[in-house]
Amino acid sequence: MCVHRSIDNGHTWTGPYEVTSATNPNGMFSATTGNPRDSADKEFADVDPDTGRVLLSWSNFTPFSSGGVEISTTFSDDIASGNPPTWSTYKVVAETANDGQASVPRFAGNGSNNAYVVWRRFFAGNTNNVAFALSIDNGANWLPPVNLSITNFFTMDQVLGNDRVNTSPSLAVDNSTGPHQGNIYVVYANNNNHDGSDIAFQSSITGGLTFSLPIVLDSRPGSDRAQWFPWVTVDKDSGRVYVFYYDQELILPVI
Repeated sequence: MCVHRSIDNGHTWTGPYEVTSATNPNGMFSATTGNPRDSADKEFADVDPDTGRVLLSWSNFTPFSSGGVEISTTFSDDIASGNPPTWSTYKVVAETANDGQASVPRFAGNGSNNAYVVWRRFFAGNTNNVAFALSIDNGANWLPPVNLSITNFFTMDQVLGNDRVNTSPSLAVDNSTGPHQGNIYVVYANNNNHDGSDIAFQSSITGGLTFSLPIVLDSRPGSDRAQWFPWVTVDKDSGRVYVFYYDQELILPVI
């Protein structure tokens, strides 16, 4: 896994720079082919608005965990200047038989040492959940993860015309100076209504210690077609929350 770097607002780029922590972190090789036994996938990154630290999370596919996947993180404090940048030793946030993919890290900012990561989990009966983990030292270490939904929810259906769909979550933190500073927001596809999927939304006003119950955002949950691939973001000035998603609902024109 590698990163590229631009220090002129995207006009020019250098790299690739290897993320050394993600390169075969268990250090084992195939006796047959000599290839590494670990493989990095589904990476995502965030930048601490206070310190400039870059936090990277990914799924490490490996035969050395019970479910074949380690939800992993590493960080760099010199990504803007290092040649190459240096990376911390990788941390395994979770590696149960249910842990999967699509991890997203975020920093709290505004002087907080909190960082967060979410990802999707798979369970029996074609069900999922969204896992959440908290760091109180800007991603250096992680507390044990929790599931955000009290009960597992049904996996979304395949959407005709879309090659791949999933219940991947999106995570955002209000790091504005507004009244909701520090709030955490998570969205994901939930198919408990068996209409393809709906967009579930959960929030935390306690720095990730507790979360609200899921609410469904789309207009006709259970009575239309699929809504999926949601994304949540927060306006850094006003703290206003925006959620975007694909929607296959058929809306007929009024005649």
